[in-house]
Amino acid sequence: MEICGVVIIMVIIFGAAKIWDRKYFIVILAGAVLCFAAAVINKTGSSETNIDHLKKSNVGEGRKIKELVAKVGNEEGKAEEVGIDVSVPEREYSKEECEKILKDESALLTERILGENKSADRIEYDINLPSAGNNPAVSIDWYSSDNEILNWEGKIGDEVPKNGTQITLKAVLTLQTEELIYEEKLKVYPKVSDGSLQEKLVNEIEEENKNSVEENYYLPDSVDGEKVVWYEASEESYGYVAALLLVAGILLNISKKQKEDEKKKQRTQRLKKDYPELVSRLILMLYSGSSLRNAFYSIGNNYRKRKKEGEGFKRNEAFEETVILCHEIENGITEIDAYENLAKRCALPAYRSLCVALIQNQKRGGGHIIENLEQEVINAFEEKKRQARIASDAASMKLLLPLVLMLAIVFALMMIPAFLSL
Repeated sequence: MEICGVVIIMVIIFGAAKIWDRKYFIVILAGAVLCFAAAVINKTGSSETNIDHLKKSNVGEGRKIKELVAKVGNEEGKAEEVGIDVSVPEREYSKEECEKILKDESALLTERILGENKSADRIEYDINLPSAGNNPAVSIDWYSSDNEILNWEGKIGDEVPKNGTQITLKAVLTLQTEELIYEEKLKVYPKVSDGSLQEKLVNEIEEENKNSVEENYYLPDSVDGEKVVWYEASEESYGYVAALLLVAGILLNISKKQKEDEKKKQRTQRLKKDYPELVSRLILMLYSGSSLRNAFYSIGNNYRKRKKEGEGFKRNEAFEETVILCHEIENGITEIDAYENLAKRCALPAYRSLCVALIQNQKRGGGHIIENLEQEVINAFEEKKRQARIASDAASMKLLLPLVLMLAIVFALMMIPAFLSL
């Protein structure tokens, strides 16, 4: 609690000194206050709640560690607080409870072990031998009077007489220090075959190589009177390879589309960024007495010259579009069509507005083109400032998110113990 108070004071000092942004200051201060409140609740709850016992965990859950504080002394001024970890054992059954549980488990064993067999007088399928009772605290150890007939895993052996043989199955059920012996007489018969072709083939192979000491392991040439031809199975991986190629093609196509979308997004951002410079250049050229066509030619030719020289060249998307516009006019396309194509290629509101003004000037003439372009410049710079603010806010939010997550974790670490102690 003292640490929380110190943190609050430091946060207020840093906030007063304007070291942090106001948003960060509010979030951190709120978190520190919440932590302080949680510490007060924890402290108050601990001091007012006196306990004289701890609840043991259930059987099988093991020991648990409880953190306690012992206040030693009667006088308030001389009382001493000591922290201690107490290891609380799990609950144990009484002897009577153990005997009852073991008896109930023993009564259910015969039904549990039979599995597919109908009765203990005719065991033709492997049986189930569980290692624990329905109560997981009960452990079960199994023993068979003849492991060649029926082993401790419940598997029927290969040397069982056709007429069957009787064995004794024994289990020792243990719960804490108490034990109970379970015994059951079973009549075991040869294991019933499921009649599948696979099992018949396996039996034929074993019969073919019975007691064989040769280097070769022989395969039967017939089963149930039917001819059998053997060959090694080939790994049919071609289908998987084809499927992987298909998946790879889909992923590559998705990746390519994402890259194209990213390029388009970056180009759009550059067009927005370069728009004010293009319009400013146009205004300067028009003020110097150039026509619109000559203004575009001058901007395009200067840009191509700098691009060819290479030294200190920086790509400008708006000027790139200007070069394309000049090529179209040189190749015989009318100025109006060239401006329409420019608007389509750029597909941004600012460029469409510019092209509309240029087309109207071509159709109607008049001396308002410079005023229109100056208004476009003002709008462009306002948009540029707005985009800068949006980018700044987005960056601030990205920095704020990890801080909020850390605050949530700290708050959880403080509040959960507080509520558990109530």
